[in-house]
Amino acid sequence: MKLKRIAGLLIAAGIVVPGVASATNGMNMEGYGPIATGMGGASMAYDNGVAAVINNPATLGLAPNGDRVDLAIGGLHPDIDTKTNGMSNAHSHGDAYYMPAFGWARKADKLAFGLGVFAQGGMGTDYGTNSFLSMGDAGPTGKQVRSEVGVGRAIAPLAYDVNSQLTVAGSLEFVWATMDLQMVMPGSKMMPMMMPGGSTLGSVNGNMVSDRFMPALASGQMTGFNWGYFDFSNSNAYSGKAHSTGWAGRPAPAFG
Repeated sequence: MKLKRIAGLLIAAGIVVPGVASATNGMNMEGYGPIATGMGGASMAYDNGVAAVINNPATLGLAPNGDRVDLAIGGLHPDIDTKTNGMSNAHSHGDAYYMPAFGWARKADKLAFGLGVFAQGGMGTDYGTNSFLSMGDAGPTGKQVRSEVGVGRAIAPLAYDVNSQLTVAGSLEFVWATMDLQMVMPGSKMMPMMMPGGSTLGSVNGNMVSDRFMPALASGQMTGFNWGYFDFSNSNAYSGKAHSTGWAGRPAPAFG
């Protein structure tokens, strides 16, 4: 009887104290929209607002007739440290990434449709210029070390109520992704990557290597190669220097 009382108290405490879902699934957030996020990302078979556009467009068919508009903003706040033997930990100052979302949907009897623009996900780091990650073979380089990746979607869904128990849907999606990268690589790590096949780090190819680096390595002109720097970044707060776009689509069912 005493064990049952303790178990009951623990269950009650678990119900009273709210939990926090704080994880991502690759480039996907743990949930989209406040309703689904508050349920740990569960969103496949109930009316979860206009966030259904990105969660499961078929659940738009579970909404009442009429128009709905949702605005939301999500925050990703990573706490990242990088460690290596013999060096002070490198702490990333990239600790706040905000992801807006907008959606409109209309339910008209058996049909539901709409439009949504969502930040699908992203991640990033910012180690500054003074960490061990900014070191070359000969010492500090003073170069910025950071990365930032973002993915967004503009989605047009269409849902149809087959009957009171089943809704089917599909969506057409325009997807974009951007990236910034600033990284120091010591010469002792970078040079083996440019050597012919057989290196423990592999090999690279392309005109930059074959026309510039390989002749210099072969002639001994790169004996003082202490570090290399990848500087592929711009100053735009909303898009990275590397960017790509594409189209996607998906079918989706929902059971009521």
